[in-house]
Formats: sequence, C-alpha cells, structure tokens
Amino acid sequence: MPKRKHIRPLTWPKLWTKLKKLGWRFQRPKGLSTENRFFTAEGWTKRPNAVHLVDYFDGADEIWKHLPVEVLYEEAPPTKRQTSEPTPPTPLLATSPSKPPVKPPKKAPIKSPAKAAAATPHRSARRTLESASLQLPAAELTHAAATPTELAQALGNSLEGLFFLFLPKSMWLSIATESNRYQLQYRTQAADEIMARQRRIKKRRPEYKMKTLQQVVKEQQAFKAIKLQELVFCALGCCVLFPREDGETLGHGYTRCRVPKGTFGRYMSRKRFEEIVRFLHFSDNYGPDARKYKTWKIKPIADTINTTFKLGMTVGQRIAFDEGMIPMRSKYNPMRQYLRGKPHPWGTKCFLTCDADSGIHLRYCCLVLYRAEIYQGRLNSDSADLSQGPNAVLRNVEEVLEGLPKRRLIITDRFYSSVLLSSILLQHGLYHVGTIQTNRRGYCKTIPYKQAKRPKRLIPYFPFPHQAKHDSRVLDGQSTSAFHHYGL
Repeated sequence: MPKRKHIRPLTWPKLWTKLKKLGWRFQRPKGLSTENRFFTAEGWTKRPNAVHLVDYFDGADEIWKHLPVEVLYEEAPPTKRQTSEPTPPTPLLATSPSKPPVKPPKKAPIKSPAKAAAATPHRSARRTLESASLQLPAAELTHAAATPTELAQALGNSLEGLFFLFLPKSMWLSIATESNRYQLQYRTQAADEIMARQRRIKKRRPEYKMKTLQQVVKEQQAFKAIKLQELVFCALGCCVLFPREDGETLGHGYTRCRVPKGTFGRYMSRKRFEEIVRFLHFSDNYGPDARKYKTWKIKPIADTINTTFKLGMTVGQRIAFDEGMIPMRSKYNPMRQYLRGKPHPWGTKCFLTCDADSGIHLRYCCLVLYRAEIYQGRLNSDSADLSQGPNAVLRNVEEVLEGLPKRRLIITDRFYSSVLLSSILLQHGLYHVGTIQTNRRGYCKTIPYKQAKRPKRLIPYFPFPHQAKHDSRVLDGQSTSAFHHYGL
C-alpha cells in the first residue's frame, strides 16, 4: 500500500480540481453570505432540498473539516525500495599505503531522559523554567461572534431593506422636518435681503426693474414643502440604490420607484433640486445642541447611525479601538486637524470601535464597525481635553456593550494603552491587550529590552502581564488575559 500525504490548505486549487472531476459544482454567495456553496454531484440535482454537510458545504473550511480522508489525501511518489532500478554499490574508502584506513566516527551513546536530567540538573531546571513558566491559561471569553443578526439576514437579499435598516424612515422624516423649518426661518429675513440686493443693483443699472415687497413675499410663500420621498429617491436613493452606467440620465431610477403617482414626474427640475439642496438641514439652528456640541449640524444623523449599527451585527469576542480620518481639507471645517502617518492626514478625526477578527480578515477585506464617534476637541481652551485617550475607550466600549455580557478582549494601540486603563477595564469584566508607551505612569521600566533591534535569542522569562514583540524595532505591550486566573 503506497504512502499517503496530506494536501495542505495552500493547495486548495489542486483539491478543487479533484472534486470537479467527481462532479462537484458551486454557487456564488447570496445576500450577506461571503462563502461559496459547494455541491456534490447528487446534491446539485437535489436543489433546493439539499441537506447541509451532506449534499453541500458552505465555504472551503467545511470541506477540509468534513470530507473523508480518501478525498483529502493523495498518493505519495514511490519510495526507493519500490523502484526497480538497482541501487549502486557503495564505493570503498580510498586508502594510501602510508596511512591507516579511515574509520567512520563513532556515535555518542544515547542517554535516557532520567540520566540526562540527573547529569545536568541546572540545564533541566532552566528548561522547566523557560517552558512551563510561560504556559499561562488564556482568558475565558464569552461565546460570541460578529455575525449578521436575524433581521439583517432576513433583509440580506433586498438592497432597499438594508438601506432603510441602517437609515430608517424616521431619520428621513426628521431631515424633511428640519429642512422645512430652516426654510421658514430663512423666509422672515429673505425678503429684506432680496430688497437690499435689488437696491444695490438699481444704483449700478438704472434701467433695472425692481420687484415690489409683496411680489418677493409671494415668491417666498410659493415654496413647496420638502417631502420625504424627494429626499430619499431624488437626492440619495438614485445614487445608492440604482447605480448608473455612463450615458444614463438621472431620471433612470425614477421610473422604478414605488411611490404614489403624482409625487413627482419622471424628471425633477433643476430649480427644485437646487431648492432642496439649499435648504437641506439635519438639526435646528436654535436648538440646545447648537451651543453645546461642535457637531450639532450632523449630530442627529451620527446618533441614528450608531444606533442602527447594533441592529445589523452582533458583537464578537474581540473588540478593536482606534482612530480614523474623514478626508476634508476645507478651511470652514472647525474640527479639521492633521495626523501624520494616516492615508489622509487632513480631515476630521473619528473614534472607531470595530470587530478585531473581521478587521484582519485578508480574504474578504471587510470591517465590522460597531460605533463611530466624531472627535470634537476641547470644550474650551481653559479645561483639559477629557474626550480622548483612555476616556474615549471606556466611553465607546460601554456604549457598544450596553446590555450585553462582558468577558471580552479590548485591543488598543500605544496611544490609548495604559496601566490605569487595563485595571479599569478589568474591574468592568473586560480584558485588555495592546502595545504601550514606556513613559506611561505605572509601567515598569525594567522590563523593556535593551536592544534596538531583534536579538538572536530573546529573553526567555519576564513577568506575565507584559509582552514584547520584535519586528523592525522593539514594541512594548501589556496584557490582562492572565490576571483573572491568578486572582490579581
């Protein structure tokens, strides 16, 4: 019986070629699924009544896990004993008449493990220290994964359903209400501004005919209130739900919209579109948030998105926290700042709370975002900035895990990590891991490596709450994954 060798996961094309010869076929993912569905020859004919893990498999991982060994293995090449070619004789060692024949070196006798341990007690103790001391049990995280919720899976095949899941109708109704309110606020002072502009024109051009105040007021009152359907389908819906090819007109999407007849025609006039964009507002200019938050212009939209994000995905075991940039170089942006090293250094800074497992998934390059908070800076120049750093981590993590079980792992970079943050998260039932700056208060400075580059042999033992990683340069880090086990 010839030997068999296991096909490694890197040779998936070779395995799929073998399965295709057996009649296997596949379907591309539908809805929110990201895995291809592979059918056997019999399962392909049983659709849609095929049985999972019998007639079809979702993704390559299920194939590697559930297929029999005969399919996952292939015959190894014949060994030397199985070949018919005779083995050439070993040539004799060349000797000279003046020198004795060369003898092969003797092998050292093999000692038993007990004798070896008794002969070198110091070496045995050191091996035990280096191997057993670092074998710490991992933290017991809660059983959870970042997967689409049942509501999102039910709406996965409908683009309109997903659109209104994350941007609900109540948000569009609020935008229409605030836009109409702003138009009414502008109407009270618009007549005076228009009359003043006409007088300036009359001075330069005496032949210019001015409108009366009654005519200007009548034109302002003739403005039609903005409707919810106009905002969704005309302003945003055509660009999001109906992608247009080159050469197609903007009215291509209007013929397919299911709205009451008479809401608007096949095409919207440019004047009406300009009026909607001109008075588009998300919040009240005279509301209480206008004096409290710098982001009061878009705060209702940001709050709605952070709320609806929880409806689409479940929170996984590992949560990553970092900052991101919204590219914007406009000088009228009061929150514009520069962050060196970012793909877009100029823009608005945001705190992003994401899923760590999906963020590093190289196959699909996807990112599950739980919450996005816009950084507003200091409330005033006299007070300290308490909205970033560890406070930002605690604030956003508490919002994401509100009403959910704890025992999850929080991952941060060196800008947010600190000994105080790790202890506070541990008191809340959350574990923490990440790189850290050596000048943080409470961090033991005797732990970091003295080498500037990766040494040939790393230090075998150091206290368990700290870790160090060698890449192009030394990175210091800390972890609280073993605190719970030792009762610290």
